[in-house]
Amino acid sequence: MEQDEQTGLALATTPAEVHAIRAINTVASMIVSTTWGKDMPDPMRRAYAEYCRRYDVDPVTEMDNLGGTPYVNADWFKRKLGELRMAGIIKAVRLEHIHADRRLDALRKDESAPEEIRAEASRQWFDAVFKRVKHNAPETATAICVCTIVLADGSEIVGCKWAGNGTSTQQSRRGGGFGPNPIAESNPVLTVESGAIRRAAIQLFSHLTGQQHRTPAPDPASMRTDYKRIAKGVMSDESVARVEATYAASDEGREPAPKMITASADGAYGLT
Repeated sequence: MEQDEQTGLALATTPAEVHAIRAINTVASMIVSTTWGKDMPDPMRRAYAEYCRRYDVDPVTEMDNLGGTPYVNADWFKRKLGELRMAGIIKAVRLEHIHADRRLDALRKDESAPEEIRAEASRQWFDAVFKRVKHNAPETATAICVCTIVLADGSEIVGCKWAGNGTSTQQSRRGGGFGPNPIAESNPVLTVESGAIRRAAIQLFSHLTGQQHRTPAPDPASMRTDYKRIAKGVMSDESVARVEATYAASDEGREPAPKMITASADGAYGLT
């Protein structure tokens, strides 16, 4: 890209560059419609838009904003796993809840229940006990979920997550000290399902990185790096400016030039 003589910021000069800017604008307008993005500063919103474009993320349904950092949620991982399944790279994805379900405990002890029902309840109860031991999951957790991804060769990748009753990941508190994740504690079942899927999928993506597949897997290491770069990127008006794309000679030049936000040569945002 050429640079503006006064600002030193990049200017769009080719149809491909203009198309990229328009794509960012489209995603940025979608972010405005979200609860977390409607009050976001414009430079930061466009940085998020470029992030979504790079990693094929739907900002409306597949992304959350946690403290100024983009967080790809479980819906994105589910879609990517579905694409890998359609491509024949994986065979199946299974979710299993293995917390200490008191309904099973009561049923296996209910003398009025049919013997076969009590036997099945007892089998499931002790099966979950052994799986909690295997994953070192706490007995007191309200919810524990295991996600199993079956690869094409039959091997399995497993992720486990638990929450509830104070067992979720400890976080620092503003007033000092640490405590369980309040979001996980308030909705433990949804949290553990999302967490188990994420843990298994990230292992899978790392396993597939560098291998030749028709459907390339995302690189979780690069995604985590960009999380930090976007969160720590320069978001001030002094460092990021709106400039007009210099494409007046093209057919698109008949329309108002799209607004664009770019990074200077040092790569603010980490999105160059």
